Amino acid sequence: MNGLGEGELRLVLRKREP
Repeated sequence: MNGLGEGELRLVLRKREP
């Protein structure tokens, strides 16, 4: 995980899993 914070990771997961 480079430059990816927990907040960003959660946003990506939300976009993939609505």
